[in-house]
Amino acid sequence: MEKSNFKDYVKIFSKLIEEEKIEVVWGLTRGGIRGSHDLDDEIENKYPDINKDEFYENAMDIIQIARLIAIGKKPKEKDVLNYEIVNDLFLTKELLEQINVQVSTSSNLLEDINYEILTKRSIDEPMDVITHTLLLNIITRDPLKFNTSNELESLSIEFTEKDLEEVIEELQGLIKKLSEVKEQK
Repeated sequence: MEKSNFKDYVKIFSKLIEEEKIEVVWGLTRGGIRGSHDLDDEIENKYPDINKDEFYENAMDIIQIARLIAIGKKPKEKDVLNYEIVNDLFLTKELLEQINVQVSTSSNLLEDINYEILTKRSIDEPMDVITHTLLLNIITRDPLKFNTSNELESLSIEFTEKDLEEVIEELQGLIKKLSEVKEQK
């Protein structure tokens, strides 16, 4: 493959991620792509000059190279240029940090968070609202079960407003501590 073509694929891949048409799932030994339901049409319409199959092959190469860069693996001599292209056109400091965590942990990883606001009502008088709570659903991904049906796990926690404020305060403190540790490097 010509290096200029690879460079074009990296630019397109980056753009599709930025537009949230593609999401990369980083695994311990490999990575994968989750695409929007209209990804193939998007590629055909927006980039008519590229071959879809070649795009997907190159996307997997980009993911693999990004994984190797994130864990500090040096390229083979024949791969140096592709490493430089991925590093310069795709990777950011934050993305490298995200990839590194996701490819080097055996702990569950945050996949998504969603919530519902619940209304608690009197048993005797259902029209009487007693209080409101928040049901937080935390969805995690087990990196050891890459691409299996059991990949996602869910944890639901119900919070009062005070509980939620305490959790937020604790998380803000943890963010501060993490920043302090990172600054000490």
